[in-house]
Amino acid sequence: MSQRPEPAFAPPGFLRNKVVWALLMVLFLFPFFIHIPRSLNHHPVISPIGDNVHIFLFGGITLLLYWFGPLQGRIWRAAAISAFMGGAVEFLQLLVGRQALFTDFLLDLLGIGIVVAFIYWKGHRRHAGKWVFLLLLLSIPVQLYQLPWRIAATYRCQGMFPLLADFETFGDRYLWSNNMKGLLSYHRIEDSPDGKGHVLRLSGDTESHWPGALMRRFPEDWSEYSVIKLDVRMVDTPGDSVRFGFRLDDYEGIKERAWIAKSFHATRQWQTFSIPLVNRKLSNSNRILNLTEMDRFIIYFAKPQEMHTIEIDNLRLE
Repeated sequence: MSQRPEPAFAPPGFLRNKVVWALLMVLFLFPFFIHIPRSLNHHPVISPIGDNVHIFLFGGITLLLYWFGPLQGRIWRAAAISAFMGGAVEFLQLLVGRQALFTDFLLDLLGIGIVVAFIYWKGHRRHAGKWVFLLLLLSIPVQLYQLPWRIAATYRCQGMFPLLADFETFGDRYLWSNNMKGLLSYHRIEDSPDGKGHVLRLSGDTESHWPGALMRRFPEDWSEYSVIKLDVRMVDTPGDSVRFGFRLDDYEGIKERAWIAKSFHATRQWQTFSIPLVNRKLSNSNRILNLTEMDRFIIYFAKPQEMHTIEIDNLRLE
């Protein structure tokens, strides 16, 4: 039997104890399998900071696999197993009432990549490892740079609720992300529904079947409201109108792959579109939309045949 190679970057002495190693592995994995109260999932500070914990936990798991056990000294195998564990964890979290999110998996990979680059730099004395390590490490403060804006925008959203988005402050953009290659931009225009103001511009083309804009981190209890409305117009698009869709997910619906959706046609003039909320049956389910635990909504184009662009403003509940 071939002897396992020694790690190129030696672990601290206390990690040579099997019990300590096992306890640390459990400690790193345990946070992924505890139920997180919904209040924390929507907390303006705890939620975004908690997302970034994935980086450090899976960086630690990769180091533990590399330092001890059957993968000792084999950094690429340790990284591959750690990445597999990251993907598996996302789906296993469904068993404890949590969501499987691709963005969390990407953060796992970032932590793994940082450790691999560090081992090649410090352990194998590879200069390329140093630069990859620094580049990946710098991506963390780049993400955290947006954190104060995201926190401020979340508090603002809570303060102006039931208005969900009016795009009138710089930080509001950090509550939105693209869905399936949707292109997002923010513009100050002279002719918004309220006069001079800012709008969200969404573009999408044939590169994706469902390009769109996604928003989360808003107050989750919509039980006092019966309709959601938004102002939309098309711009920079051939023809007289463009079709777009609006999708709503409650918390359980994310796991069930069940939601409500409605399609509209935007023209070159601002129009207000409405989606009723009360007693709405979810697609692919016999369940009614749970207005006390709303999770996200998506504005999207359905299989566009060419570049489509719309502007969106004043997303609100009534």
